[in-house]
Amino acid sequence: MRIPTAVVAAGSIGVLLAMTFPGSASAATAHRIAGTATIGFTSEDLGAKGLTPGDRLSYTVRTTDKAGKKIGDGGGDCVLVSGHDEKHALYQCTETDRFGAATLTVTGLYDAGATGRQHWSITGGTGRYENAHGVEDFKALTANTFDALFRFST
Repeated sequence: MRIPTAVVAAGSIGVLLAMTFPGSASAATAHRIAGTATIGFTSEDLGAKGLTPGDRLSYTVRTTDKAGKKIGDGGGDCVLVSGHDEKHALYQCTETDRFGAATLTVTGLYDAGATGRQHWSITGGTGRYENAHGVEDFKALTANTFDALFRFST
């Protein structure tokens, strides 16, 4: 079974900037993390032989900044929702990324045939990112590296 390595974009993190939104009584803190993620994956062919709905993909992520310094790691799991070949595969993915003592959880659909940026929801976090909510945008650079940008508030 050949699973597209571009499935696991979510762990691409890099430079961290934070600022406070003015205004409300309990001001939210905005965060931005950008970088490059390198992924490794394993696939599990379930049901009929070949790429079929229900097949799984598990992966690890190593995130680096522009200088190549590791700033995060994580892992995720995807399930094929539809499609029977790499170009038309659609996956539902969930991922946890760790940055020091804090984590972010992201989820979304990965369209293996897409050529532009894709978007996943940031659904939570721990540590300094507790109650995180926002968006991760990512795009494949090579078969196993991704450019990603996490924009979220806590």
